[in-house]
Amino acid sequence: MIEVSLDIDYDILFTEACYWDSLVQRAGRINRYGKLGNKGEGLVKVFLPEGNPPYDPRMLKNSVELILGKAQSISSEMDYVRLTNEFYDQSWQPSEEAEERYETIWMIVRYIYRANLSEEGMIKLLRTRSGLLTINSYSRSHWEEIVSLDKAISSAADIEKKLELQQQIRMYFINVPVIESVKFKSRFGENDREYIIVEADYNPTLGLFAEV
Repeated sequence: MIEVSLDIDYDILFTEACYWDSLVQRAGRINRYGKLGNKGEGLVKVFLPEGNPPYDPRMLKNSVELILGKAQSISSEMDYVRLTNEFYDQSWQPSEEAEERYETIWMIVRYIYRANLSEEGMIKLLRTRSGLLTINSYSRSHWEEIVSLDKAISSAADIEKKLELQQQIRMYFINVPVIESVKFKSRFGENDREYIIVEADYNPTLGLFAEV
């Protein structure tokens, strides 16, 4: 199952149920440009997983209930954000240990381009139940496009145009795993808007080429 990185476009998705945010990532590969079949709408078919899926049973149950009850009401990008927040509001079980780990991770990812990702303790800290922590960033291959769109945001006359341009920038988002072979760098656009750039080239068919 392809969830992240590749800029590919399909008419329809058949997938087993998973956590809500992972499902959103998978659905993001369907009808990305609004030009495919089903009268301009992408189709997502979700099935109950078989066997022993690698998910927390309670969180998976919450995700399935959310899919059954509210997936049909999605009409905008903000609906995905709202429902993702709802999923984690239902699923999150706070603990002192979790809060401390969150604070530690946050201090690292704020300045990820300074972190030493070769340390064993760092790798253990950044590992999650579903793999390694990922960060929304941009490939250096797209920096010129990002700069151009960023400048256009500063000169846009109205908020709707700004939002449209911001959405175009987000189309270049890549969820990149935080591992030693991947190097991050902070770059700035107009009005000191900060972008996290991964020092690797990107191919829309093959994905990100991390240096090893």
